[in-house]
Amino acid sequence: MSLVLEHTPLLSSTSLPIAEALGLPLTEDIGSNGYYPPFHKAMMDGYAVRTADAGKTVRVVGEIAASDVATEYFPVGSCMAIMTGAPCPPGTEAVVKKENTLRSGVGVTLPALIVPGQHIAAKGSECQEDSLLLKKGTVVTPLVIATLAAFGIKTIKVFPYPSIAIITTGNELVRPGEKLGAAQIHDSNGPMLVAMAKSFGISNVTLLHADDRLESLERALEQVAKVEIVIFTGGASYGNYDIVPKALNRFGIEIIFHKVTNGSGKSFLFGEKSSQLFFGLQGNPLPCHMCFYRYVVPAIHQMAGKSLNRIYHSGKLTSPLSIKNGKCNGNDAHFILARAEIRNGGWQVTQVKTKSSADIFTIYSANSYITLPPGVHDISGGTTVDFLLIGEH
Repeated sequence: MSLVLEHTPLLSSTSLPIAEALGLPLTEDIGSNGYYPPFHKAMMDGYAVRTADAGKTVRVVGEIAASDVATEYFPVGSCMAIMTGAPCPPGTEAVVKKENTLRSGVGVTLPALIVPGQHIAAKGSECQEDSLLLKKGTVVTPLVIATLAAFGIKTIKVFPYPSIAIITTGNELVRPGEKLGAAQIHDSNGPMLVAMAKSFGISNVTLLHADDRLESLERALEQVAKVEIVIFTGGASYGNYDIVPKALNRFGIEIIFHKVTNGSGKSFLFGEKSSQLFFGLQGNPLPCHMCFYRYVVPAIHQMAGKSLNRIYHSGKLTSPLSIKNGKCNGNDAHFILARAEIRNGGWQVTQVKTKSSADIFTIYSANSYITLPPGVHDISGGTTVDFLLIGEH
């Protein structure tokens, strides 16, 4: 993964509407363009009062709703009905909750104790004008969007998510919904990778298909010349029909490495050209999913200026775990699909066993990856293991 990140550029800052910047880091400090609240604001439904009238019955001389402009001054011996969020009229020294009063006609009896400033949010009490609102690097969340919107800010500068193109390969693949030929299967990798990309914040995703001819793959590459991350599924191994490396060479794309040592996904390929990144994933769905999560997601984060905050949890295996010895060699961690659940006050982790790397039918319940150090291949039930929840990033 470190080698992928060494070749992953940071994208240029861009201006986006605040709603489209969700999950992205700010590229500059943002200051407040006014006071918040912009006026003395009532925090309760009740009455705007003078403190000298505590315990007295005073005359109600008006009413102020949240959208009203409060300009009328009221003297001692009177008050004004006021709604939550409304601006306090001139002369207001406190707001008394409606349930703490007794109304009779145009008169209202106030409580014996009125604290100056109670139930009032003073102008600028939450944020002063020209103060630092959000720091550079702050990741845009729904609460950040609410803060920006409260100050009338419509667009902000952020590092954007990269655009992604997914190119599935193989004569045997048919899109879901289309009729299968005698030796064909429906494409599951394409829809899976589109969904994964979108789950990690990417909205600009293109899905293409190329058959097992070099000309078809080259046409697909021509269509994605301006896409920042290009992902292939299948065609990146060493067989007669694995033409992805040959197509990349024709387009002047440098292959940085063409093998990994974490068991599944051994034929994984990574290349670059200028600011474009190219990932060759296996055609079988399990290593395809794992390599996207393991290698592509960190590149997505780095391009968008985000930290990869993967949290390793610990839990006990519910049963023994065993994988083939040959798949556990090398210097990279090994990832095993699992189901992690909190039971009896702690995490319980169960390996999701499959018949092969093409077995898509038994993995739908998986929500995590057990991570094993190199060379480990047999673990007893009850042993504590580290794992990553797939939805956390």
